[in-house]
Amino acid sequence: MVIGIPVTAAGFTFDAPVVSAAGGTILALAFGTLALLTVVVALPSGLPDGTRVLLGLSSICAVVGMALAFHYSVGRWLGWSTLTIDRMVQIHGIANGLGFVTLGLLGWSTARDAMFAQPPPDRFA
Repeated sequence: MVIGIPVTAAGFTFDAPVVSAAGGTILALAFGTLALLTVVVALPSGLPDGTRVLLGLSSICAVVGMALAFHYSVGRWLGWSTLTIDRMVQIHGIANGLGFVTLGLLGWSTARDAMFAQPPPDRFA
């Protein structure tokens, strides 16, 4: 993720579609991996239902938002018909900002609260 953001920005800044496609691909793979890890590790872990719903929705939003970003950036490079940049800002921005970030923060915050509400295991029992 750390590499993908400046690569994508450089591609758009310098009007280099191949560079923005590379950055978009890196970001889509990174966010997809994060969403997959959240679903595989956090969701079946016995967390409260509300926490699992928030983390699941956050993961879905990450995949949807980054799939659109990937399609947009690669589509610019390959000449595909894609969404306009205005529409991308609306959909991708809402999916990532409100969906992935806000729901994810709420989910991880409640997961942390649920994990620390339990007493630590007695190691000497």
